[in-house]
Amino acid sequence: MRLLKSLSPHLTTIKPNTAICLALLSIAIWLSRTPQSFRQHRHWIWPLTAIVFVIAATVALEYALHWNAGIDELIFSDPEHVGTVYPPGRFAPGTAVCFILLSLAVAFLDARPRLSQALTVTAVLAAVTG
Repeated sequence: MRLLKSLSPHLTTIKPNTAICLALLSIAIWLSRTPQSFRQHRHWIWPLTAIVFVIAATVALEYALHWNAGIDELIFSDPEHVGTVYPPGRFAPGTAVCFILLSLAVAFLDARPRLSQALTVTAVLAAVTG
């Protein structure tokens, strides 16, 4: 349903990779809601943030090197990509940067809280600027 993929018919739809990264990062954030729960669920939080980091870094490298790693339509094809500036199934470069920053912020939440806060603020500023 197009209504669930985009806020407006004229806007680009959300890509499956974006939804997956958002869900994984949301789970990691939920598991790290307190310092005690972060330590208790560390064995889940770090792999979840690592998966998001790898996907986002791969997409960023795809843009930087004009390369196709083949992960963009790995799960679902993107028939609605016509008329967009991005390759089919690939999320925007700004989204990749934000996911990189946020995955690092969650990973460093327990060990380096100030760095985590700085990364989060930087991601929010990048998102608002976009």
